[in-house]
Amino acid sequence: MEGIINYVALGCLALTLILDIVALALPSWLTIQNVSFGLWKYCILLPTGEDKCDEYIVLQAYLKATRALIILGLLLMAAAIAMAVLKIFVMKDKKFLFLGASASAISAGGLTLIGTIVYGVKAEEDYTKDAVLDAGFRLAVVAGVIPIVAGILFIIGRNK
Repeated sequence: MEGIINYVALGCLALTLILDIVALALPSWLTIQNVSFGLWKYCILLPTGEDKCDEYIVLQAYLKATRALIILGLLLMAAAIAMAVLKIFVMKDKKFLFLGASASAISAGGLTLIGTIVYGVKAEEDYTKDAVLDAGFRLAVVAGVIPIVAGILFIIGRNK
C-alpha cells in the first residue's frame, strides 16, 4: 500500500507542476467582455475574430505579488518532486525525504492559493460585476489544492 500512496502523491505533484506552468502562461485570468487579462499580458478580441495581445506597460503591485507567489509555489513543487523521486527510487530508507516532500508540497499549494487570493480580491475590488475569473485563475486554484492533498498522502504513506 505504501508504494501506491506515494506513487499517487508523486503523480499529483507532476500534474500540479504542469497545471501551474499552464496557469502562469495563460493570458486569461480575468475576462471583461472582449478583453482578457493574464499575469504577463492582456488580449483584446478584435471584431475580425483575432486576438491582439500586448504586455503590460505599468505592472501593478498585485500582479507582481501574484506572479511571485505562484512562481515560488512552482519552485517548491519542483523541490517536492525531486525529494519524492529520490525517496521512492533512490534513497528508499530515508523517511525524512517524505517529510521534506510533504512540507514542500503543502507550502507550494499554500503559496499558490495565496497568489490566487491576492489576484481574486484585487479583481473584485477593481473591476465591474461583468468581470469573470477565467481559465488561468481556475487552473491556479486547482494547482494550489492538489499539492496539499499530495503532501497529506506523503504523510500517510511514510509510516507504512
